[in-house]
Amino acid sequence: MLTLGLIFLGLSINHLFFKQMVFVQSQVYPDLYLVKNPVQDQTVLNAAIKQKILETVAAHGPTSTGVWHAETIAQYQLRFYEYTRSNAFHIFADAGTSYFLENKEDFGGFVSEELGMYTQNRLAEFYFTSCKNNSSEYCGDLAYFKEGQFDYAEEIPNLLPRHEPPKDSLP
Repeated sequence: MLTLGLIFLGLSINHLFFKQMVFVQSQVYPDLYLVKNPVQDQTVLNAAIKQKILETVAAHGPTSTGVWHAETIAQYQLRFYEYTRSNAFHIFADAGTSYFLENKEDFGGFVSEELGMYTQNRLAEFYFTSCKNNSSEYCGDLAYFKEGQFDYAEEIPNLLPRHEPPKDSLP
């Protein structure tokens, strides 16, 4: 009995103090990140998400020509959800957000799995936009969610320069 208590105490201490927050990118949805072991402090979590966005934008930077194409920017988004797993003891339980790491949404059949079923696990969404104060650059709109509900939004300024296509390439 003492051994069982020590094991439980050890696992609890490990979970509370030594589990690091990790961003896991979906293999089927490149714009989807699941956050394992998110910190409880919302300010720290939001700052980590913003940092991940800045790193991701920098890592997937311009094409070999040195520019992002307008079509790419218009479609570029990042979504962040809390990582959850299914309850293996219930046959009709949802699979959890972890399902979307290796599987696309399944809209039909006996059991369906849609990311929209997990809005309570939504943490943030990011999109490129035109900067309000500087039309020569792209900014980002970052919306944060708390328990799935919109919390607040912020603009990330001056992420990318806006390049116009060469005049000789216009139709």
